[in-house]
Amino acid sequence: MKKKIPTSYRYSWVTRFINFWKKRKLPPVFTSLIFFHLLPSGLVLLVFSLTGYWGTFFSRGFNILFPGFLGFFMPAILPYLTWRYETKVLPRFFSDLSAFLGQSEEAPEDLISKFNKLTKILKISIQSLGAFLQLYYAFKLFDAAQQIFRVPNMWSPSYLIVVAVGAFLVYLAGLGLALVSTSTARQCLIIRSLEPSNINPTHFDRLGGTGFFNRLSVTTAAFLIPMSLAIPFFAQIIPRSIAPNLPFFFVPLAIYLIIIISAFSIPTAFLAHTLKRTREFHLSGWIKEYEKSFTEFRKTTDTNQILLINARTTQLREHYREVEKMRILPWKPNVLFLLLGTLIFPLVIALIQHLLGRLFNAP
Repeated sequence: MKKKIPTSYRYSWVTRFINFWKKRKLPPVFTSLIFFHLLPSGLVLLVFSLTGYWGTFFSRGFNILFPGFLGFFMPAILPYLTWRYETKVLPRFFSDLSAFLGQSEEAPEDLISKFNKLTKILKISIQSLGAFLQLYYAFKLFDAAQQIFRVPNMWSPSYLIVVAVGAFLVYLAGLGLALVSTSTARQCLIIRSLEPSNINPTHFDRLGGTGFFNRLSVTTAAFLIPMSLAIPFFAQIIPRSIAPNLPFFFVPLAIYLIIIISAFSIPTAFLAHTLKRTREFHLSGWIKEYEKSFTEFRKTTDTNQILLINARTTQLREHYREVEKMRILPWKPNVLFLLLGTLIFPLVIALIQHLLGRLFNAP
């Protein structure tokens, strides 16, 4: 029996939580807003009031929990985007992939084994990196809380609540990052394992039927943009000025931007190489067929045989022209402009909020 690429995918706990409430008629966007923003914020307000830091909270701690657009966007919207990516984007990709590989006559046994083994290793590595970043941010938030509240007791409930909220937000970002990076790694693995015989060079999308890889690359890169918004959000809680803390802001932001660019460019590069091999493979094969038919044409004198050879060479010429139209680079200029705009957007938002912060904090 022919094997297929595994289509089963275990949802993250965020998606399972949203699906639980979706079955109870609560829209996912409201689930994300209520349970990942309003309720945690209300709990923090309650703890601050009970621990006697109410005045300190309103004078200095308010910006930690509600730092403008970014502080509202990250905890409220990112869980919804994670749910949508897992339930809408990835199932369609695996469905298209299964249909695409169904065109081949032989079962891609090696592809299945590589797919299962390497993606497990990649997922563990990516989640370990995410855990390291979460720990790093948790300590940074803990240090920032000490400076803001100026309380001698390091284990004050105020500190612990701030660190818990910050670590939770970073966990959400790390969860989405691990999810998207793993799907990108799977995509690269599949593309590298494809053979020219798996690709139909005359497919209407001019990409041999692999256009859905390009769609996933664009969607993945665009999905990562909200995660880059987490960096200026965390930078805002640093007291006084961001100047002494430039590595805290720019190093993680650079990591996110590199991952965003890689999520699009690396699969695109692999796919371009595969399409180039496919094009050369089919063109060289049809050239040999054409030369063989031409040799038979010169040797035969049978009229019926000549007509058959003419029909076959005409068909070969048509296929050759169609393969020549096959695109080597699986993207269009408008896709690059879209990704460039989404890369600039977080930086513009961070700059606006930084300028507004300086304006309102000016003496």
